[in-house]
Amino acid sequence: MDGMSGLIGEGQLDWYFKAKGFELSGAEFVVEAIIKAAYPGSNPEKARITECSIQEMLDEINRQLSVERPMWGDPTRLAPVPLLNRDAALWRLLRECIDYAQARAFEYIPSYDDDDDDELHCGITREFTFIIYNEVQRRCLIIGACNSD
Repeated sequence: MDGMSGLIGEGQLDWYFKAKGFELSGAEFVVEAIIKAAYPGSNPEKARITECSIQEMLDEINRQLSVERPMWGDPTRLAPVPLLNRDAALWRLLRECIDYAQARAFEYIPSYDDDDDDELHCGITREFTFIIYNEVQRRCLIIGACNSD
């Protein structure tokens, strides 16, 4: 995913991706501990971490990685146009790392307090971070992206 950084652009902003994967050996999965281990400069204790469905995760990633364009026939209305197609490298790479269809997903939304410096808050106008955990595979994958100039 890091190799895709800078390949997707919207105007003057490009998207930058990051991913960290883990093979888990312990019996307990604690999402906050995994985030802190992967990103020591993060603040999961101040962030909002919510479990979501895989479809909600995919919808949010697609929503973030889209641009608003005027609709043909009615330029006063806007419609989202995805920057990724359904068979984009991002989805193939994700499937190779983890069976996300059979996994649990958690969305990480950093605190946006002025005094909070969170390593996972990096976007100028958009960003996302998801933790994907497949208990059967004992794998965890943290994926994130943000737009920047």
